[in-house]
Amino acid sequence: MILIPKLFDDFLKLIAYSYSDGEIAVLNLFLRDKDFDYSSYPVNPDRANRKGVEFRIDGRLQITRFEDLLGIKFSSRLQKTSVEFDKGAGKSYRCIRLKHMPWQNGCMDITATDDHSAFIKCSLIANKHNWFGADSEQGSCKHK
Repeated sequence: MILIPKLFDDFLKLIAYSYSDGEIAVLNLFLRDKDFDYSSYPVNPDRANRKGVEFRIDGRLQITRFEDLLGIKFSSRLQKTSVEFDKGAGKSYRCIRLKHMPWQNGCMDITATDDHSAFIKCSLIANKHNWFGADSEQGSCKHK
């Protein structure tokens, strides 16, 4: 999955693209289980024909809580949203780049509190690094 953030003054859009409904459901479950007020609706597929769903989190307090739970920080400048990734608390995970071409490799170590948080964080990392997508699993890249 890839997760594209768009930060506005009082709401955050997260646009998820994946071939798997189950992957998109991870974000939906995370938001529901953490009691966020959010909405979601389908958007057009991306250029790779992956299904798209836009999630919207309203309110600065909820956006801050989302950032705190994942150990990230969104910022927006000139209509472009960037994400900074903090070390955070939790267990060690690795984000594994999903290859669009056989020679494309990538792995990044992160910390997350649970599997869903790790997957969401890795999906944001995939967008930041222009990866086709990412998956997550416990452990570190050096042990892969």
